[in-house]
Amino acid sequence: MRKITSIFALLLLCAVTATAQTSVTVISSGSDATTYGSLSGTTFTTNDASGIAGVTVDGIKGTTATSFAYGACLALTSTSSGTITMTAPSGYVITGYTLTARSNTYAVPYTLTPSAGGTAVSTTTGGVELSASGLSDQTASFTYSAASANSFYIPSMVISVADASATIVNVTYELYDSSDPTTLVSSVVVSQEANSAVSVPASLQNTAFYTYTVSGTIGDTDCTITITRTQIEGTILKVGDLSSSKAYTINTYDRGSWYVPSGATQVTGTTKAGVSVDATSTAQQFAFVAYGGNYYLYSISEAKFISKDGNYTTLTSQPGDNVTLLASSGSSTHPVVVALSDGTYQCGISNGYTPAVITHYNDLADAGNRVLITEVDDFDPTNALAALDNYFNPSATVTYVISDANGVVYTSAALPATVDETITELPSSLQRDYCSYSVTSTTIVAGENTVPVTVTYSLPFTVSTTYADAVWHYATIRSTKYLRADDSNLDTSGRYATSTTNEKTDAYKWAFFGDPYNYFYVVNMAQGEGKYLYAGTSIPEFQTLTDPTTVDAALWAVSVNGAGFSLRSITGDNLYINDAGAGGNLGYWNSTAGATDAGSRIVATVVPTESEEYDALIAQLEAIPYGTGLNQYSLVVESIDYTSQAATIISGLKTAGYTAENLTSAQLMLAGTTLNLPAAGFY
Repeated sequence: MRKITSIFALLLLCAVTATAQTSVTVISSGSDATTYGSLSGTTFTTNDASGIAGVTVDGIKGTTATSFAYGACLALTSTSSGTITMTAPSGYVITGYTLTARSNTYAVPYTLTPSAGGTAVSTTTGGVELSASGLSDQTASFTYSAASANSFYIPSMVISVADASATIVNVTYELYDSSDPTTLVSSVVVSQEANSAVSVPASLQNTAFYTYTVSGTIGDTDCTITITRTQIEGTILKVGDLSSSKAYTINTYDRGSWYVPSGATQVTGTTKAGVSVDATSTAQQFAFVAYGGNYYLYSISEAKFISKDGNYTTLTSQPGDNVTLLASSGSSTHPVVVALSDGTYQCGISNGYTPAVITHYNDLADAGNRVLITEVDDFDPTNALAALDNYFNPSATVTYVISDANGVVYTSAALPATVDETITELPSSLQRDYCSYSVTSTTIVAGENTVPVTVTYSLPFTVSTTYADAVWHYATIRSTKYLRADDSNLDTSGRYATSTTNEKTDAYKWAFFGDPYNYFYVVNMAQGEGKYLYAGTSIPEFQTLTDPTTVDAALWAVSVNGAGFSLRSITGDNLYINDAGAGGNLGYWNSTAGATDAGSRIVATVVPTESEEYDALIAQLEAIPYGTGLNQYSLVVESIDYTSQAATIISGLKTAGYTAENLTSAQLMLAGTTLNLPAAGFY
């Protein structure tokens, strides 16, 4: 217990009416930004509607109206760090506060740290909740810091304020679940006036899914209040609440319901697909089928399982990823997030990409991820359970043996199969870019089955077999940048610089070894035999290796990227070589975007022989209009004008054919060719 008094506060009692502890609403995402106060300079000041006028929040850049994606917000300065200071009116003290915060760029990690009475919170993907309690000063503050300059927003903020002259006690509110009354779920310490009414903190409540009972009273000493919650029957908060024999709808916070169009291979959102929400439609109904201690997500209308496929989900006859439910944050109405692969990949309706349920954006506060799961009908899980049983305890398996002209390049694991099923296609998961397949049609019998597959390649470069006979290529990235491995042209970070001009030296020449199933390793003529392009920790480099086929960092997967290809290190799912920031230096783009980004798009062309280069030069010279008039070209070599003889010389070189001497002559002719310009003073 403590008595908070000050001469200054007591003098103000004649002007300030003493009140009990009050919750002051500073900002609420569901209301206009100026509902509870107004901004002047960097200071937001609350009005009467907030609970108490005159509470200030300093360090704010601006306010944002409800049209903003996160609702009404206070906007923080776009820097990497700063301080937000809250101040109660004279005669009052701040006893605690709670707020939610969002980052404008989800990929920038940031941390909020209270100066007292709370615990710092950090995130790399989106929203966080910060709270502090047990305070007793007129001011309170917290700092924010980020990995780089960024914009931050506060969509909701409530400050607890009490009369400074009142006797304040610390009340510990402890939350327990009726199903396990001895295990503490959560607790919050709140500074309240002595003998005041019990006021359960909102952070401990969710009346949409629980009922609550309270035990204890507040006296004039520090005390503990026990809150017991009981889950409302029929609500879904964890996988244990699900039943395999029930059908459910999955409704997002603001993007409609999950929906599977007839014959579709992906889950979509009703809002983005322009479909009305209809709980009676089986296209909007899903089952969570329990098997072997796990749950599997099942589309009732398509009778298929839902699994992760790259950035998206896919519908398959065979189950892939198990499913769990994670507790969402920032919503009392949509309490969970559906997640695949033991919770690794959160599923949510994208707000900016295609309307498929995507699995690469992990943010428990994201509006597309937060869902309400509602039981709507009965479901017969017999067929789904049979498919699960056949998958995990198969009566038949199939192994795909993939061979090219040189022999077997890949043998798959034994995959579950259905007896009497006829295999005519290679599963998409076993296919690679730049490959075409011929599958030996096979009817599955009980037990182990083998399906032979022949693969042929149509690669974007010529594959070499030995260094001595290597086929060398020039290669560009981002259309105009030539790749080179010149150790004398490294930037200050040690990155290899690209060049806008092909100088045709050894540093510009590249060769590729391998195949799409055993991956490729890459050499550079200037680096020499035995050194290989290597996925270093932060930048691509070259390493001397005895056998690159045994070193993951020296192996690269090749995928289609527009009219070219991308090189991805197999040491990371998204570790693509990239013309870093278009800056002319090789780095990585650790993102799925590297698969299609122009900065990761490589085009390789075989280095021509001198004879081929000679023929190309002669053809180029033949196309030049030599003469003395305007729009014609002069030919001057070593100060001698050969313009009138150009056609005869070119014809002679063409007839004579390639020699090293003739190649030099043709190169000199091209270098000595200049466009005739008008006389001075004329256009």
